Amino acid sequence: MQFYNHIGMMKSDAGGLCTPVVGSDFTSSAGTSNLNRYPAYGLYDYSHSMFIVQQSEIGAGEKQIENLQIDLGGYSSGYTFTDQTIKLAHVTQSEFGASVQVDLSGLTVSDLTEVKSNFTLNAHPSGWKTLSFDTNFCYNGTDNLLIIWENRDGTWSSGYGYAESWFDNSNYLSWYKHQDNTYPTGFGTRDQSYRPNIRLGY
Repeated sequence: MQFYNHIGMMKSDAGGLCTPVVGSDFTSSAGTSNLNRYPAYGLYDYSHSMFIVQQSEIGAGEKQIENLQIDLGGYSSGYTFTDQTIKLAHVTQSEFGASVQVDLSGLTVSDLTEVKSNFTLNAHPSGWKTLSFDTNFCYNGTDNLLIIWENRDGTWSSGYGYAESWFDNSNYLSWYKHQDNTYPTGFGTRDQSYRPNIRLGY
């Protein structure tokens, strides 16, 4: 996972004026595990996934997050997901508990922001996909960061692939639920083992 910044002062959409810190890029080891349930599960009509990035990983200081990158592989030529949405929020929990639901019950969140709305993801060819936000997010440098990925494509198709993910097995940093016919609600599955390789641009 890599975090990088741009110098300057920017107006935040979550939390007022955001003054990013200037410092070295943060990079954690990238994993090579192939998880087809992340970020959106192509076997199902709908899926909802969430990830926590801990404050200790990002570091202190406000950061204006402008994009997200995710490392994808294994998708067939021309494979796309439509009607995708990404939301960010501050979250006090450092991992997902057993009572978390799609509607964020079981989590204490603030500044929930829809940062990229109803977009189409071209999942092929393999590699890093950069998703520039419609609305930037001011990370406060104190709380943990919650990433929500909503897949409302409404269909499944063969040729779906996976997100390259890293193995942790120490914290429940990922959460998912997928189903056909209607968008999922209620409880899902917290994942102690894997989180996708993600970069946040600020």
